[in-house]
Amino acid sequence: LSAVSASAMPSVYPRHHTGPGEVRGRIDESPMTTAPPPPLKTAATRADAAALFARGKRAARLGILANTVLALFKLIAGFVGNSYALIADAIESSADVVSSAVVWGGLQVAEREPDDRYPFGYGKAETLAGAVVALMLLGAGIVIAVEAILEIRTPHHAPAWWTLLVLVVVVAVKALLSRRVARIGQDIGSTALTGDAWHHFSDALTSSAAFVGIATALWGGPG
Repeated sequence: LSAVSASAMPSVYPRHHTGPGEVRGRIDESPMTTAPPPPLKTAATRADAAALFARGKRAARLGILANTVLALFKLIAGFVGNSYALIADAIESSADVVSSAVVWGGLQVAEREPDDRYPFGYGKAETLAGAVVALMLLGAGIVIAVEAILEIRTPHHAPAWWTLLVLVVVVAVKALLSRRVARIGQDIGSTALTGDAWHHFSDALTSSAAFVGIATALWGGPG
């Protein structure tokens, strides 16, 4: 045995394994970097958590109110101004009302105290609300695409010129609302609010597309 060199002895650790936790036969003791948990899950006291939830629910209620007013505004303007694009945009805004209501409900449930049925709390309700909002965002995109294709094939009278001004106001309001909700969602760590902010942003994009469509119709005349 004394003639056998130490380098010929088998190593305790595999020499060529470089998977997680081990590097060339030696244990990697460097700390793993992970994203910090959201503030909603790390609030120091119950009062701190309640304040975060209250801020999130205020943002959701603001979305419900703004989307309701904008949907009615666009619907009336669409009928009076003979704009099918505005009417379709108003229908899409009604989906935003529902999505904001889902976010509010998710935060309301997530705030509940743990009980015998859910000893770890109701925090996943907020995550589920975010998933529902994401699915609604996908569904709204599909519906808008289908409706746009159908409307292209249908002749319409030219809309009123002032419907463009309506859409300018709508885009500005939705862009500001999206930014505000996104900031609050990031501050409190709410995936549901972040998804709702994207929904507001998508509504601003569809209103911008409606602006382009109406402007093109006014430029090209009836047809």
